[in-house]
Parts: sequence; C-alpha cells; structure tokens
Amino acid sequence: MIRIIKLQYKDMQRELIDLFVRLSRTFVYIFLAQLLACQLLLAGTLSGQSLEEVKVSVARYSTVEEVLSQIEATSDFSFFYSKQVLKRHTGKIHIFPESDLRTILLKLSKSHNLRFRRINNAIYISRKQSDDQPAVIEIPSDFQIGGVVLDGETREPLIGATIKLANKSIGTITDIHGAFSLNVPDSSDMLVISSVGYQTISLPIKIGVTEYEIILKPKTEDLEAVVVVGYTSAKTRDIIGAISIVDESQIKSLPVAGLDQALQGQVPGVQVSSTGAPGAEAVVRIRGFATVGDNNPLYIVDGVPTKSGLNQFNLNDVESVQVLKDAAATAIYGSRAANGVVVITTKSGGGEAAKISANVYGGVMMPTNLPTMLNTQEYADLLWAAQLNSGVAPSNDLFGNGASPVIPEFLDSEGIVPANTSGTDWFEELFDPGSVQHYAVSVQNTSAKLSNYLSVSHLRQSGIMQHTNFARYNVQLNTSATLGKLTIGENLSLSSVTQQSAPTNQATGSRIIHAYRMNPIVPVRDLEGNFAGPVSGIQGAVNPVALNYLDQDDRLSTLRAFGSMYAEYELADGLFVKSRFGLDLIARNTKNYDPEYHMGITERGETSFLQRDERIAQFVSSNTLLYKRNIGEHFFSALAGTEAIRYQANFSGGASTGFVSDDIDYIQLNNGSGQSSNFSGGSEWALLSFFSRLDYSYNDKYLFSATVRRDGSSRFSPDNRFAHFPAFSAGWRVSQESFLKSFEWLQELKLRASWGQSGNQEIGDFSYFSTYSADAWDTYYAIDGSNDKAQIGFKPTRVGNEDVKWETTTQTNFGVDLATDFGLSASFDYFQKVTKDILIQRPTLAIEGQANAPFVNIGEMFNHGLEIVLGYDQAIEDDIAFGASVNMSVIRNEVKKLADDVVQLTGPVNTTFSRDLTLAVTQVGQPIAQFYGHIADGIFGSQPEVQSHAQQEGAGIGRIRYRDLDENGIIDDRDRTFIGSPHPELIGGVNLYFQYKRFDLKVLGQGVFGVDIYNFTRYYTDFFYDLGNRHSRVLDAWSPTNTDASVPMVAAVDINNELRPSTYFIEDGSYFRLKNIQASYQLPRIKETSCKVYVQAQNLFTMTKYQGVDPEISVLQADGQQNNLDIGIDRGIYPNARMFIIGLNLEI
Repeated sequence: MIRIIKLQYKDMQRELIDLFVRLSRTFVYIFLAQLLACQLLLAGTLSGQSLEEVKVSVARYSTVEEVLSQIEATSDFSFFYSKQVLKRHTGKIHIFPESDLRTILLKLSKSHNLRFRRINNAIYISRKQSDDQPAVIEIPSDFQIGGVVLDGETREPLIGATIKLANKSIGTITDIHGAFSLNVPDSSDMLVISSVGYQTISLPIKIGVTEYEIILKPKTEDLEAVVVVGYTSAKTRDIIGAISIVDESQIKSLPVAGLDQALQGQVPGVQVSSTGAPGAEAVVRIRGFATVGDNNPLYIVDGVPTKSGLNQFNLNDVESVQVLKDAAATAIYGSRAANGVVVITTKSGGGEAAKISANVYGGVMMPTNLPTMLNTQEYADLLWAAQLNSGVAPSNDLFGNGASPVIPEFLDSEGIVPANTSGTDWFEELFDPGSVQHYAVSVQNTSAKLSNYLSVSHLRQSGIMQHTNFARYNVQLNTSATLGKLTIGENLSLSSVTQQSAPTNQATGSRIIHAYRMNPIVPVRDLEGNFAGPVSGIQGAVNPVALNYLDQDDRLSTLRAFGSMYAEYELADGLFVKSRFGLDLIARNTKNYDPEYHMGITERGETSFLQRDERIAQFVSSNTLLYKRNIGEHFFSALAGTEAIRYQANFSGGASTGFVSDDIDYIQLNNGSGQSSNFSGGSEWALLSFFSRLDYSYNDKYLFSATVRRDGSSRFSPDNRFAHFPAFSAGWRVSQESFLKSFEWLQELKLRASWGQSGNQEIGDFSYFSTYSADAWDTYYAIDGSNDKAQIGFKPTRVGNEDVKWETTTQTNFGVDLATDFGLSASFDYFQKVTKDILIQRPTLAIEGQANAPFVNIGEMFNHGLEIVLGYDQAIEDDIAFGASVNMSVIRNEVKKLADDVVQLTGPVNTTFSRDLTLAVTQVGQPIAQFYGHIADGIFGSQPEVQSHAQQEGAGIGRIRYRDLDENGIIDDRDRTFIGSPHPELIGGVNLYFQYKRFDLKVLGQGVFGVDIYNFTRYYTDFFYDLGNRHSRVLDAWSPTNTDASVPMVAAVDINNELRPSTYFIEDGSYFRLKNIQASYQLPRIKETSCKVYVQAQNLFTMTKYQGVDPEISVLQADGQQNNLDIGIDRGIYPNARMFIIGLNLEI
C-alpha cells in the first residue's frame, strides 16, 4: 500500500522551523525587556516618609486581614506575613477610621500580639516573642550591620577577613578581635566573606538582623567531605582506594539524557562514548577492557544495583557520584564489580525551610560535518570514467551508451518521477534541526525528625535524524525520618520513557549507509507526492527518508519503578544495624510496524507487525551490622553483612502480516490477514553474598582496610557456585607527620596502595546446562511420513559446561594525593589489572550443529595504566574566582592467553555488519579487537612498478599496492597483519570554571588521542564497484595527471580486490571536542528567591583529522561477547549534534 505524501510537506516543515526560530527570538526579546523593567523597578527610590506621616482611612470595624487590605489599597505599602501568623485572628476589632499608620499598627499589635517591621515600602508581620520586643520598628534603607568572624575549628577570631557586599565595591576587614561593621544600602542582598586559607562563603542579609556570627571553615574541611563507599560512608581524607568524586555541579549543567553520558571527560581512567541518537545509552569502560564478554560497570543507585538504564533517571535528582576503580574500593561488591562501580546518591531534604527549585531549558540541535557527496553530473561522469578505466564501453540503463552520459528528464516512462539534475543531497534530506526541552520542579525540606525530597521532571529530545525521538517523565520521592535511635526512609524513582530510533552502524540496512549509497538523480518524492526510489541502472539503496517516515510509529516504551526502603537502628554507642529492601521493576513494550511500499525497483510487498512485551523484576535484600569506635588515637570501623538478589524476566509477543490499513489504531496482532506467529520465554538468576570490611587508622596518619566477600551465583554449577573476593589497602598521610609541619601550605600528602580481587558472572543464565527448544519450522516432523500431522520434536540450542566458573580480576594500585593551601591539587594512580579464567564461547565448526557454543574458562587479559589529575581552585580577588581541572589516562591492554586450540577470536563476520569480511581479531600478545588486514602501500604509478612488485592478482596502474610481508613474492592471506588499534594511547578531559561577580562560565573539553578507526563507509563511497553514490573525494582519485592522489583510480570492476580489509580504511580517530560551555548570570535575590539564567552550547567544535561524520566510535553495542570484539568500526553511526540552549534555574 502506497502512502500519499503532499509535495508541500518539506516546505511546510521548514516553515514551521522558521516560525519556531522567530518565536524563540521574540521570546528572548520579551524576556530581556521584562528583566530590564524589573531591574529598573527594583532600583527605584522608595518613599522616605515615616509611619506617623502616612495617613490612612479604614473601616471602623474590620478583621485584621481587612485592615491590612485597606491600608494596601490606600497607600504605597505592602504587607508580608505567613498565614499561620493571622490564623487565629479572625474576629473584628475597633479601629479609628482616620489615623496615621503607626497608630493603627500599634493598635493591631496590642490586640493581637503582633510585631511590625517596616523596610522601605514593605512591612513584615510576625508574632511578638516577648513584651520587651518593640511593636513597630522602622529599619532605615541604609543601615549598619556588624559581627564577628571565627575559625570553624578553633572558634578563634579571624584577623583581616574580608566582608564585602556582593556585586558592590563596599566592604571592610575584621579587626584584631575578628569584629567588623558595615553600612548596607537598601539594594544589597548578600555578604561575601573570605580569608586566606579558608573557604569563601556567601550569606544572605536577613531583614531586621544587624549582628552576625560568621564561621569560616578551613580549606582542609574539603577533606572531611563524606562519600558513599560500599554499604557505608567514609571521609575523603580516609579514602585509600582509587575513588574519583565527580563534581555534581558539572553533571547537572550538562543537557544529556543519562548519567553515563555526563561522565564523559570528567573522570580519569573512564572512557565514555555515545552516539547522537536521542536517549542513547553510552558505552562506559573503567580502566579499559577487562574481559571478552561484559565490560559494563556496576551502578549502585541509592543502594540498589543495576547494569543499565541510566537514561531513565533525572540528572537533577543526583546529589553525588563516586567512581570506584580499584579492587580495594570495588571488592565489597564482589562478583559484579570487576569492571568498576559507579555509586550514585540522589538528593534528600536540605535546610530547615522548604526549598522549591525549578530548572527549565530548551534549545535546538543541529547536525555537523555531514559528508559531501557527488552531484548528478559528477556521478554520471565518473561512472563513465570508471567503465573506460576498466576497458568497458560506457553504458547505463539510465544514462545511455554515448560518448558521454546523458541526464534524462524523468526516471520513468510515465513522466511522474523527475530526475534531480542538480542532485539530491540525501544527508541534507535525512537530517534536520532537532530540539530539546527539559522541565524539572523539586521541593526539599528538613526538620528535626523528618527529611523529604520530591521532584517531577520531563525531558524531550527530537533528534537531528527525522523521526527519531526520546521522551521521559520522572518522579523522584526520597523520605527519611528519625525516631530516637531509629531512622527509616525510602528512595523511589518512577519513570516513563518512549523512544523512537532508526537502524544505524550497520554495513547493510543502516539509514546512514542508505544515505551514502542513494543516487543523487533520484528525488525524495515524485510529482504525485509519493516517495521515489532507484530505477534500473542506479540500484543499490532504498530511500532513507521514506524508510524513516514509514517507521515513524515504531516505539520502545518503558515503565520503571526503582528504589528501596530501609531502616537503621543504633543498638549501642557506635553500633548500627541496617536493613534495606530494593526493587527494580521494568515493563517494556516494543512495537514495530512495516508498511508496504513500492519505490522505484525497491519494494516491500507485504505489511507486517511485531509486538513484544517484557517484564523484569529484580529484588535486593541487604542487612548490615556496623561498629565504629575511637580509642585514643586509634579508630576502628567494622562492617559485616549479607545480600540476596533475585532477578526474573519474562517476555511474550507475536507477529502478524497482511494489514489492510496503515492506521496505527488499527494495527493489532489479531487484525493481520496473513501469517501469524507467537513466542514467549523467560530467564532468572539469583545471587547470595556474605561480606565484611575492617577499617583502621592510627593517629589520623596510618590507614588500613581489609575486605572479603563470598558470592554464590545460580549461573554456575553447584561445584563452582561460590567464590571469595578479598582486598587489602593501606595509606600513609605523610602531611600529618611532624617533619612536614613547617610546610603550612601543604594540606594533604597521602600515599596509597591496594591489592584485591573481584569477579564477573555475566555469562547468561543456565550456562552449565545444555538446553533444548521446540520450533515448528525445525523440529516438528511427520514421523510416519504423512502430510497432515507432525510430531513435536526438540533441537539443541546450547551446549552446557558444568565446569564453568567465575572470572577473577586481580588488581594492584599505587596512588598519591596532594592538596595545597594555595589551590593546587594533584592525584596520581598506577594500576595493574589481570583477569583470569575469562569466559569465552569457544568457536565451533558447522558440523557441530546449530547449538550455541558453551562458555569455557580459557582466557587471560592484562591491563595496566597511569591516571593523572591536576587541579586549581582559588579566589583570585573578592569578585573573581577561577578553577581548572585536567585529567589524563594512559591504559594498555594485552590478551595473555587463549586456549591452545583457539588461534583467534573474531568480531561478527556476516553480511549485516561486515559484508562477510573479517575486520578485527583478538590474538594472544595483542590488545583485544585489533584491526586485521593487508597494508596498503600506496598506488601503482607505472607498469615497471607493477612488474617489479610481488605477484598480486589484479595489480595495475592506478590500483592499490599491497605489501608482501612474508616476502614470498605472492600477495595472499599470509600477508595480513595487525593494521590498527581501536584503543587510544591517551584519553583526557579538562574542566574550567570562571566567576566574576554574578557571572560564571563553565567549560568542559574532552579528547581521545592516538586511536585508529576502521572507516567502513569507504567500502561504499570510494569505489565504483556498485551503482550507489560516492564521496566527493573520488573527484581527486588517481589519474595519469594526478599521481599524488590517495584514492585509487576509479574502476567499474574490482579485479584487485580493493574491498579487502586493509590500511586504506584505517584513519586517525584522534579528536578533541569542546563538549560543553555554559555562561550564566545570577540575578539579584528578591527576598528568599534566587534566579540564574544561562546560555549553553554542546559539541561546539571538534578538532580531528577523521573523514567520517563523527570520530566518537566505540563498541558495536553496549554488551555481548561479539560486540566487545568489534570496537572502533564506523559503519555509519548516528552523529553527535551541536546544541544551543537557553535555560533558567529558580530557587524559592
């Protein structure tokens, strides 16, 4: 069935985008005008009359609220009060009708025990606390405040501390007693207090308060920050594992869908790669690839573990993030922690008064660096040249067979499909500006016994590729209550996600590959508004714009409830028992409808619909006993606990064909008139764990920690079910030694060392069983030879291995931490990481049958590396602050062992992903997933060069010359070698922060250096061996007059086998990207309300030599063995977009 599309569709879409831009611009102008007007109003001069001079007229008998309303109506004054203040005062009172305002207020104070404070034209009402308090006070617009500034540790007065009004050149310093006094003009709202060696703070000037006691914390207080580490918490100064604390403010400033994407460039030793697809999950690797199978880290969100789905949480709800990298930090999590752990804590209540926060932003996304393809005439001319170079008389069903190609007026005999003589730019047609919107509101509150946090948010991304979208709704509710020695609480996250995507990063079927290959002479639509397609002579691709349009109703919808409830009781002094029950419930629905189409010679002859429903439930129960004790200079902390995890997943679905209507409301499985089928299945696993940890420190200088965890997993046979994972670490705070006390500028110098083991159980369920399945197509047989019935049969689907056991990763780490009083800090870590008994699906021969190969422990892998962090954070002057942080990591990987009968492992070798070519292999002595092929050693420039070279089938002038590595005089498979590495020599990131008065600027840069990319798109774009379009670089192909070219001479026949994997396809994938830049302005506070407006750009520019659309390329997918054997291959990925945003943060 053909869908009819109006010709004006594209023009209408562009008009809507133009209208959106104009409306956005108008909104900005109105916003700025209102902002200016508000500033002018706030800056206006207020009345200087005293209350006695103000005459008002009120009714003789009125309630208090009626009196106040009448005063506001007949004067310039406004009253501010809580409803609780007047809650009991509902009766009417006698008031003199004509009187001055002071007399009326005194009358109200006497009759209702109220207190009035007048500042300018605002009068604040509160209850009188005692008879000694004045009933009515008038605070002058320019008044004096004073107080004292004290050291946060010693409570000693600070001499020479600076007290300054924010954004004004008014300030003073404390005297020898730490005291100060300062005249405050009416428009001031904040005090900024600073002193050398102390943290700078800002305090609001409170109405009616004239005396302040200000406490400044020494900068060493940063070392007192508490972080969450393994079922408990620790102070930063006591950490002796390799733990990176992520700047929460940097995370919240990023307009990304998931926390995994927000980690990019922020943490040393952590490589993050992500495509630009809306809502796409990132690929995160902590300290490289530790195994062939699952390399994803474990995420702990409020005490509940998960391995994926980070795009379903709201970044604004995150309070803190710690990345645990070495075994000393991760061993407490045992069998799921070999790839590192990311601990995420969401927000709780804060402050005695309720705080309402809102974060709103919106913006546009634009594609960048789209490839330049040939236009129609260029394509036809080069097609003719390719045939001539191959010794073939030029001829084509569309362009004729003359001396030069003839561009036809129409592609069909009916005159309905006009030829695009100038050429269709399929990338421009497939990609359009996208948009992003985010709305979040939260409420925080804390009292003596109760703390709560509630947030509601919505994120919507419309991708730069047509009909790709992501929409998410979130509710976060966190509550805790303290009842004596008992603390109870819950953390609950609810999310609803809808995602629409398109196939990318595939050698065939990818929408981007179709855009590369689609011939420029084909228009997007014909004269009747139908989608156009290729015709004879230019076949090879399908209209990608049409495919995305036809698939626009495909959806992946996910509902998720994630959270926990807990109770903690203090049994005795320092002895705590805690129980937590967590859950992760997921309901996932997939709908894919494929309409019928006929576009040129491409068609889909029958409609089909597939629906799949999945239910996942994970339950976690943990119980811990914690004891902490100080005995003189000795500190002990002991933790013991148990944890049980149960995971269950069930899915069911069906498929049907033959639908008579494309109406999405009609598309249901039972409405298909053709063939139907159904399917279902499920899986489950369980984990039982026992763990303990001992921490000890002496004199706050010598630190020691020991951890052991015993895990039992249902994924292994009873004989190998349990395993132990120990870890030990030690630290020396050298800066606390007496011989360094003279270095007063040295805040911290700490040496760290650790050793430990962690495991990996991610091999799928029931792997030690051989499994069988029934299939109507393969296993139902008519045993008696009849055709009217069949006997149900079974086939093997997987070969079991009862001897399969845990992977074990042993890691050693040495680290140094340095912090100074003048803002400089540094951290260095060197690690070695060895994974033994790697679980690999041994390659099988075809004669062994269809069953999946068993998992066997036959591998060993080695990683080692260096991580460096350098930082600076200091107030340069009272109004200026600057901070910078640079992180760098060097990680090396090597496969140490495979089974004797396993020479190599390969990535996927099939038509979909590699056109049946072996692109990467994993061998002993090399890093995982190295690119493998021939070395392209230039282009033959003359016949003598061809004759003097080794025997190479298809060699000729203008053809690629391949190196004879074994020097046997023949170019064959034995000349293949490792031709590139997808593993970078260096990864890094830089964070910059600059503040001037109310303005601040944040910059995040991220880079990958010394890495190779296999640009598989050149398989299609550089050679005329099929009838698809080509990249414009072939205009500079080799010819007798262009002998310095890097692209071989165009040819119509691949006699030289130039599509073979070789260095011709290997490119330098190094890049540095300005990932994010945000400029913001903090508006002056109005009472208790603060507001910050900001503008932001993401992916503003990328510096790279890579010729593809985006150098940010990682594994084929985020998990699976073959995917980790396939790294850094560009088959046409969804590129990252450049984004421009305007936003607002509001706090009340």
